[in-house]
This record gives sequence, structure tokens and C-alpha cells, in this order.
Amino acid sequence: MTSDKAKSRLNDYIKAVIGRYRGKIPSWDVVNEAVDDAQNNTNPQAKLYYNDYNIEGMGSKANSAFQLITWARSQGTIIHGVGLQWHVGLWAILRSGDQYYQNVQRLIDNGFEFMVT
Repeated sequence: MTSDKAKSRLNDYIKAVIGRYRGKIPSWDVVNEAVDDAQNNTNPQAKLYYNDYNIEGMGSKANSAFQLITWARSQGTIIHGVGLQWHVGLWAILRSGDQYYQNVQRLIDNGFEFMVT
């Protein structure tokens, strides 16, 4: 995705969300602690994870998150792994080769650890 396309999509998203909640929310935390200039200097043994929900299986959000962390790492950001906020109910049947396994394998194949959060 080009920088201009990413900016356009982000702008569209912001307009949609702010439009929906206009007058109902007094402030917005649009990016929170995305980059720490010290990164891992204070506790170099700690592993740094990108954590998000609804990225446990293959899909557009998981693909976008994967592209983001891959790009960030290529730019020098330390990211050891991905936290998967696994919002899957007990009724879910997980099978080898399904979308969940494919996504986790993609992370592993690209050098990312993962944890269910």
C-alpha cells in the first residue's frame, strides 16, 4: 500500500468514527505509546509485542496488522512478537491448516513470536 493510500484510508476511518460519535465523546486517544524512543533500554530482557484483537485468523485486519509490524520492524522498531486477543468462543473448533493456524504460521515464518492475550 502506498503512503498516500494509507493516509487516505486512515482519514476515511477517522471521519467515519468521529462522525458516528460526534458530540458523545469529549476526547480521543488516537495513537497511544506507538513508539518509545528508549524502546527496550530500560529492560532489555523484556520482549516487545504488538497486541490487537480480531487478528487471530486470516483476514483483512490481520493482514493489515502483519504489514504494519513487518514494515515497522524493517524500519528498526523492535517487535519480538504479536499478542492475539483471541476472541474465539469455546464452541470454536480449531483444526490444523485452518485460518488460525495459517496466521500463526505466517508470524512464525517471519520471525515473530505470538501469545494469546
